[in-house]
Amino acid sequence: MSLSAVRFRFALALSALCFAVGQAQAHFPWLAVDGEGRALVFFGESPEERNYHLPEALAEAKLAARVGDEAADVALETLEEDDFVGRRSEKPVAEDAVLELTAQYGIYHGMLLTYYAKEIPGTTVAAWEKAGPSKGLKLDVSPKASDEGLALLVTWEGQPLEGAGIALTDSKGDTQEAKTDAKGIATFKEPAAGPVSAITSYMKKGEKGEHEGKAYTSVGNYGTLLFNHKSATAEKKNPHGHAHGGHGGHGGHGQNAKKKPVSDEALSAYPALPEAVSSFGAAVSDGYLYVYSGHTGGEHEHSKDNLSQKFLRIKLDGGKEWEELPMETPLQGLPLVAHNGKLYRVGGLNAKNADGEDEDLHSVAEFSSFDPATKKWTALAPLPEARSSHDAVVIGDKLYVVGGWTLDGDRKGTWLDTAWAFDLTNPQGKWEAIAKPNFRRRALAAAQWNGKLIALGGMDADVNISRQVSLLDPTTGEWTELAELPGEDMDGFGASAWNLDGKLFASGTQDSLYRLSDDGKSWEAVVELKQPRFFHRLVPAGGAKLLSIAGASFDGHLANIEEMSTAGQAKKTN
Repeated sequence: MSLSAVRFRFALALSALCFAVGQAQAHFPWLAVDGEGRALVFFGESPEERNYHLPEALAEAKLAARVGDEAADVALETLEEDDFVGRRSEKPVAEDAVLELTAQYGIYHGMLLTYYAKEIPGTTVAAWEKAGPSKGLKLDVSPKASDEGLALLVTWEGQPLEGAGIALTDSKGDTQEAKTDAKGIATFKEPAAGPVSAITSYMKKGEKGEHEGKAYTSVGNYGTLLFNHKSATAEKKNPHGHAHGGHGGHGGHGQNAKKKPVSDEALSAYPALPEAVSSFGAAVSDGYLYVYSGHTGGEHEHSKDNLSQKFLRIKLDGGKEWEELPMETPLQGLPLVAHNGKLYRVGGLNAKNADGEDEDLHSVAEFSSFDPATKKWTALAPLPEARSSHDAVVIGDKLYVVGGWTLDGDRKGTWLDTAWAFDLTNPQGKWEAIAKPNFRRRALAAAQWNGKLIALGGMDADVNISRQVSLLDPTTGEWTELAELPGEDMDGFGASAWNLDGKLFASGTQDSLYRLSDDGKSWEAVVELKQPRFFHRLVPAGGAKLLSIAGASFDGHLANIEEMSTAGQAKKTN
């Protein structure tokens, strides 16, 4: 399993426990000990990722090494190396020391975030019990023995925490998810021997206050644990063994993929894109499929080097090769739409930093049309505000834009609650405001249904994954709600939707392509997907066929295309 796949799958598993707190917060603090016994502090999506930049909160946080009830601060030095970015102790810590760290990150999108990290020595229940609970951590996770395999105790301020979600990942990359009972205990099947990591959270929505002069409206607490686990067989042979197994290492982590790898040929007759890409623009016009730019780097790795420099097209009827077309600004998080033989790109995200430099990300207000006959771009009236991670759809002769946020240098974007329309019959015209949405969501899908605007899925301004389906009637200016998109966990984030012959279809990380019922009150599973994906694009391929293009999967970015027939029978799902 590749490191990028491990990080990607682990992030997906965390989202099921409401850990999706925006791109910047898909990372967490971890504690470990290196081969020389020195303590390590780093920030990553999983314990494997040890070269992500270190937030200021972690650069200043104190690390304690506790043996029994006695704890002492550990002197740390900051390192920035190719394979490790973080802090390391100057001297080895005691072999039986429990490492503990509390770091208040600060306010993120109105939430006061605090991290609690822990690492314990030993490989047996006896060793874990000897380590004891961490009284210095408000949010604490401790491994326990269980007849079913392994249990984790979660406490808040020393008291059992009921209903806390936990994602536990073993050395083989298998992730299990559970919630704690009234005693604060979550039970898991026997994990593979080796390093085990766990992450949990305790959220306080509606709790308000101020931090460093800034107001917050909720509180988020996240806890991580790293430890080693001996197999059940070895434990039974030596239930009271005290042999020291070292501190938690960084074995594989992740959630089992929903699907086995599928060859490109098995998905469709269309050749794969020249490069794997997600978060791009795509549209169909006059018998051609067009794909504009997108993100080509690893998850959450953003730079100008990780933006595709390609604008491509291929014939839908028997096309065998991709044709390169003139590019403009390399972008991700943008829509591409078609109208009367022309293509239109709207907004998007551009990166000014090189790979390895501090991120310098900027949403753009660019609006430009491409004429395939002349192969030239024409600049049109820019959007009223820079916007990315949004979507757009053409209804009649009007182009509608909804959702997204504005980034201006980093990932702490301004969430947008505006929506706009542009009359494509008047290229010299300007954008007109439409009814303000009753939501703020990004990474959503826009589509049309019965002549009305649909905004589907995404992530809301409280950084929760949404499967909400909102409808705007342009004639009345009223927003209403339809049946939510089926799914759980990450489903709905980075989804794509398309109206084919009056029927609305949507797909994402779910195993199925879904169709909205005629009354808008339920969704039906129409096609079982060979390759679930998100941050992809659904486009028509003629007849009753849709194409699901590139995007991200459980194993990273994709370049392939899946062709789906929508003419099959459906089963009502909600």
